[in-house]
Amino acid sequence: MAIVISPLKEDYTIEITHEEEKIIFTFNQLDYKTKSLISSLTTDVRNGEYMSDSTMQIFYNLKYGLKKLEGVEGPDGKPYKLRFETNKKQKLEDSCVDELLATGFSNELQYSALNLSRAILPTEIVHPLTQIKLEGVDVINTGGIRKK
Repeated sequence: MAIVISPLKEDYTIEITHEEEKIIFTFNQLDYKTKSLISSLTTDVRNGEYMSDSTMQIFYNLKYGLKKLEGVEGPDGKPYKLRFETNKKQKLEDSCVDELLATGFSNELQYSALNLSRAILPTEIVHPLTQIKLEGVDVINTGGIRKK
């Protein structure tokens, strides 16, 4: 048996079916340094135990991981455009993340973003409490990492 290491520069795509529409999110895999940064921003020690704020984990996973969005319109009827803090598409503006988390597909997006915290990219998106695969949310093949 061989152990295969995939390059971190590979991205992967999640497709969410919402109200008969398909919304496609393309994420970059988060590197160890970024995951460590997110962990430091979202973890606190209370009564000698580590407490992780999963809502802020979701926020930062989207901020640093989401790179492309298809299938969503803005209020003007034009395709919604992600807004980045720099022209290098390194991280989303906070207001952009807030807008995405205030949509009808927010639950599916939150669960998908929470899965970015895993050591490896998920082959399916599961509910964080039940570990049951989410209906209408699929990880699709991009960059040779995943096959549907």
